[in-house]
Amino acid sequence: MSQRNIEYTIFSPKDFGFDFYSDILFTSETLIQKNPTMVKNFRDASLKGWEYAMNNPDEVVKLIIDKYNTQNKSKEALEFEAKTMIKLIDKEHVPIGDISKKRVEEVANIYRLMGFVTQNLSIENLIYKDSNTIDII
Repeated sequence: MSQRNIEYTIFSPKDFGFDFYSDILFTSETLIQKNPTMVKNFRDASLKGWEYAMNNPDEVVKLIIDKYNTQNKSKEALEFEAKTMIKLIDKEHVPIGDISKKRVEEVANIYRLMGFVTQNLSIENLIYKDSNTIDII
């Protein structure tokens, strides 16, 4: 049920074999080379913020209402969005910020099959790596 008691169905591409990433952070290789500390710190802060938001939805709803509610959403609407987002993120099965080279290759293959990509491209430089991790974004 939705917030207005109107039944709805969510169609998730994952339910049909299309397990794509969403909400991905991007930067340039130039920025990574010029300021790797800033890139790493921004990534770490973003992931920490998402983790905090998922663990403290009531506090984040209050913060949005008090400081950032440019869309003038009600508390109930923001609470509904938070609950729905937590379900969709599914951090229990895939940690926030996790990215797999294999999964990115599978997405690229789907785009290739659909004709959106016509050549084999390397994804080696697409996935950010810092000195402490492998295959992160």
